[in-house]
Amino acid sequence: MKNAADRYSPARTPWWMAPHALAPLIMLPLLTAAWIVPVQFHWELGRFAKFMTFNLYLLGLGGVLFFALGSFLASASTGDPAGRPLATMAESRVFPRFMTYTCWTLWAISVAAYAIWFMPVARNPSLLIAVLSGRGAELGIRDMIGTIPGVTTLVQAQVVYVTLIGVRSFCLPSLRPNRLEFVALLAIVFLALIRNVIWSERLAVIEIVIPLAILYLRRPRFPRLTALMPMFGAMGLFGFFSIFEYFRSWSAYYKYQYDNFFVFILARFSGYYITALDNGAGLVRDWGGIGAPLNTAEWYWQFPWEIGQTYMSKLLGLRILDYNAWLFWNATEEFNNPSGIYMPIVDFGPAGGLVFLFLFGLLTGYIYRSFVRGTFAGLIIFPSWFIGVLELPRIHYLFNTRYFPIIMICLALIFLVSVVLGEERWQSNVHTPSNEFRGHRPL
Repeated sequence: MKNAADRYSPARTPWWMAPHALAPLIMLPLLTAAWIVPVQFHWELGRFAKFMTFNLYLLGLGGVLFFALGSFLASASTGDPAGRPLATMAESRVFPRFMTYTCWTLWAISVAAYAIWFMPVARNPSLLIAVLSGRGAELGIRDMIGTIPGVTTLVQAQVVYVTLIGVRSFCLPSLRPNRLEFVALLAIVFLALIRNVIWSERLAVIEIVIPLAILYLRRPRFPRLTALMPMFGAMGLFGFFSIFEYFRSWSAYYKYQYDNFFVFILARFSGYYITALDNGAGLVRDWGGIGAPLNTAEWYWQFPWEIGQTYMSKLLGLRILDYNAWLFWNATEEFNNPSGIYMPIVDFGPAGGLVFLFLFGLLTGYIYRSFVRGTFAGLIIFPSWFIGVLELPRIHYLFNTRYFPIIMICLALIFLVSVVLGEERWQSNVHTPSNEFRGHRPL
């Protein structure tokens, strides 16, 4: 019983898993690099200017510190977070079936969305070969495949599916997936790799690896080795980036412009993060203080059928900013990430942006504390939320359309679990006579 009690007690997570430790660890070196690199670095990447000034650098540092402070205060709170502990759910009769059925449902949704999205590749496998040979952009394969708003977005159900598989594998030993479910997981990994190759979405694979890794390392078996995971993770990300960038751009274009592959990858890898922060600084300079959550609620403005872009923007008198046009005149369409740390400042100005980041840190710290305490809500939300903290230098992951279906599915599952378990308790009370009426005979 001791092992079971330990499994469901609050976890002693690695230090880097805390958002208030992770954000400064990532952001401070990258912000500093974005400030000190010369403008020639941007010229070599095809950009015409550098926007990161000392004042914008300090503003970015302030955003990081406000986020970290909010996260620390929420995660250090002594009160228990709201939510049902996984320990009580594991004792339920219906919860195991609910978890199994939910996993298969999310798997089916993800596979169906992939099938609809990549049907042209299934019909003509030579398209995949063309991408691997570096001719994807030349043939316009992305235009051939396209996306279906509201349908292909459902592939993001794979993130919640993988998270539930991780919870079952590492937190619920009695509900570990069987061999068939393991094969189903490998199918999702394969589809994500295909998506990465064809659609150039490295994040699709990261969204599978990170939740599983976070859940596995929540209670590290080798704490000293796990403490070094940020270093191993950076090396792994660099290697992963190098492999797929070889097929994406090196073999077809850049091998004629650089002396060797390593120099190209080093410039490319650092360039993605530095240019993202520089783009964010440039947007603050030109558009700072819009006064509306155009970036911090991007998921809303990107709804299908132009619900947000057309109707609500006109109703509220907002002008949706043309980010691509800004990139065309000020940066480059290739290095087009806007940085997550600067977007709240673009929306609400310096003071409002810092307040937003502090509140965002409070929410992040609260979710992290729920994860540490082992609540169902924390265990299914935090692994994907962690990706958003990792991506703060590059994109505003948690605010965009990519994460919206993930959090909506998680919230729906939390609600359904409360309904299912509540119904189970009601039926148990109905079928168990109380002491007041035990032995009573009707007249």
